[in-house]
Amino acid sequence: MDCTMKLWDLERETCMQTLRGHADGVLTLAVDWAARYAVSGSHDCTLRMWDLDHGICVQEISAVDHPAFCLAFDYQAKLALTGSWDCNLKLWDIERGECVSTLEGHTGPVKVIRLHWPSRLALSGSYDSTVRIWDLAQGTCSSTLQGHSDKVYAIDADFPTMRAVSGSGDCMLRLWDLRTRTCLATLTGHTDTVSAVSLQRGAQRSLSGSLDLTVRLWDLDQKLCLHVLNTGLPVTYFSVDWAGGRVATCSTQATKFWDFNAGTCDCILPGHSGQVGKEARNGAHVEAVTAIVINSADEHDIVAWQEGHLDCEQCSR
Repeated sequence: MDCTMKLWDLERETCMQTLRGHADGVLTLAVDWAARYAVSGSHDCTLRMWDLDHGICVQEISAVDHPAFCLAFDYQAKLALTGSWDCNLKLWDIERGECVSTLEGHTGPVKVIRLHWPSRLALSGSYDSTVRIWDLAQGTCSSTLQGHSDKVYAIDADFPTMRAVSGSGDCMLRLWDLRTRTCLATLTGHTDTVSAVSLQRGAQRSLSGSLDLTVRLWDLDQKLCLHVLNTGLPVTYFSVDWAGGRVATCSTQATKFWDFNAGTCDCILPGHSGQVGKEARNGAHVEAVTAIVINSADEHDIVAWQEGHLDCEQCSR
């Protein structure tokens, strides 16, 4: 594990910059593209805030016994929210570098979170098979959404419509009404763990990725699967550009970029080769990508990170 972050020019397939600081594998990262800042969480129990334009770490926060498995970040509010194996969520003031609140309630590790600071709301999904809604102004859990029969691995939310979708080890997606705290639909079709979900703005469509080697496109009004994309590899994570019709899927073997409307693969990046420390072409490390972020169809910014190191890929078209 080299524990670094790398900034890439995707079109030229060259590493533009290496960001160093973490002492152990990078687990998660969130980006504020407008501000050009990112926050990363690592096995070393620290959070780091990065200035992406200058390629430097501008803040290090010690998170003792709370390695961030997942995080959300609001640069304007100077806040980050993290979840970890200790079953808790922590709210951090990233300017002062301190924890301002600990949210307790889950009985299993927190795998995924979503933050909407303007409404002071957050969602979390846990290995305890529940989704929780948090009132950050009060620092309390306002509701527990139950229905999944296995670990919750993925959540996405459209806060303006107060809709959310979750994915679980029970192979199902659930569509939630966050106002009434009720399940509106259960979507079936996957035959293995649903590891990633994305909800389109307006909450009319959703994408789901699974260890069953597929990505599914759903019509949430009709509660129907519109399209099945066969990726050929288990999908451990993905990121979606709804405006551009693209999805980037991650597995232990490769990262693939798809046109999900056409069902075509446009680009493949190499993943783990079984040779730890082996270098790929143009300075790339050959390790499994565990998560990825696409910004928008206009800017085509891509961030991917791996346990052990983080790869940032920036593509300008």
